[in-house]
Amino acid sequence: MMWRQERGLMALVLALALLLGVALGGCSGAREGGYYVLRENLERQGADAGALLTAESVSLAAAPDPVSGLLSAFAAQPGSHSLRSALPEEVDILGCEVENGEAVVTLSPNYAELSPMDQTVLCCALAGTLCQLEEIRSVAILVDGETVVRGLTADDALLLDGEADPEERQARLYFTDSDGRYLTAEVHRLSLGEDTSLERIVLEELLRGPFGDDLRTAVPAGTAVRSVATEDGLCTVDLSGEFVSARSGSAQGQRLAVYAIVNTLTALPEVERVRILSEGEAVTAYEYLDLDRNFAENERVLGPADTAGGEVDITIYMALRDRNALVGVPWIVRPEGESLAQAACAALFSAGEDPDYRSLFYGEDSFLAVEVTDSGVCRVDLPRSFFDSRGSEEEIRLAVEALTATLAGLPGITGVYLTMDGAPAKYGGLDFSGRLIPNIESIVK
Repeated sequence: MMWRQERGLMALVLALALLLGVALGGCSGAREGGYYVLRENLERQGADAGALLTAESVSLAAAPDPVSGLLSAFAAQPGSHSLRSALPEEVDILGCEVENGEAVVTLSPNYAELSPMDQTVLCCALAGTLCQLEEIRSVAILVDGETVVRGLTADDALLLDGEADPEERQARLYFTDSDGRYLTAEVHRLSLGEDTSLERIVLEELLRGPFGDDLRTAVPAGTAVRSVATEDGLCTVDLSGEFVSARSGSAQGQRLAVYAIVNTLTALPEVERVRILSEGEAVTAYEYLDLDRNFAENERVLGPADTAGGEVDITIYMALRDRNALVGVPWIVRPEGESLAQAACAALFSAGEDPDYRSLFYGEDSFLAVEVTDSGVCRVDLPRSFFDSRGSEEEIRLAVEALTATLAGLPGITGVYLTMDGAPAKYGGLDFSGRLIPNIESIVK
């Protein structure tokens, strides 16, 4: 997933809005009189001349369905000489798949040769055009099999009608998806106040909850903002006691509660890191997390998986930092020419440092082979160096349990077997040569 690219594109959208004097916002539902596509406005000569993009009405009477009809109209030339297609001549729309409210639009490779501004205008025009349909909530752009941007909504389109209101601001707020596995962004338009900081306005809006029925508030119920202050890029947030007392009972729920706040605030240009207090005190024990530190944006908690683009949502296992217990971490992989089990092992061995949990696979760790039989038996061959590099039998056992739990959780896997350099996996007093079963007692909720 290219979350950095997405954020860069959104930053450019915001910059264009400020530089060009256009507004940001959304178009929910077709305008009166039918459908429209967004075009570039050639008559825009200054801040008082209208918006960069404007709507042109189109008829879809002959189209087999609204999606293909809108895309065909989008690719066609405008009917007015004052408008220009947002789709450059050298770029083609190769296809579009709609799944779970997301439209994945595949563009030809020439997209990569466009200027950043032309890429931004094209993506925003596509989002504003397609999101008028009730079945489409967001748009992703696919080029050469890679997702170059996703999560574009109608609110990301460069708006149609006039200048940005200086008393308003748009912000990306993060809520959990319906499965409670990832955070996903929702754009809210906020009214600014003279005596209230933007950080506090954004945080209080986050606590009010999402608009979408498929999103949920990650922050514990009843949590209120006591104070917010930002200095030198560090935003210190003091929350009411409910943030601790009403916290989720799961490790994942607690992590998402923290990063719903952190990722929302660090999306603001003024904020680089966030420190969370409760009732004026540092929170040293949040059951599975230590909050007595400064948090940076965490892109690993963002999702869901782009299934149309070949991504798969799995769970890999890491260890808590303060104890020898495993925690399941939602993880998105993209198997390319390999089995899901191979992709899962690659993710486990390459996850590296995590801000909250301890990876049990590090340094020169690697696996020699992963094979899945027709009956679903997964065999993993590890080098002896994997066992030699651990400092204790307990660390070896925990690493093997993390590997076993990760693989056993994959669909179609009926058993996990381990070998060492092709021979039975026996090391010191440890014997892993039989069928391995996840140790549920070592896994926290």
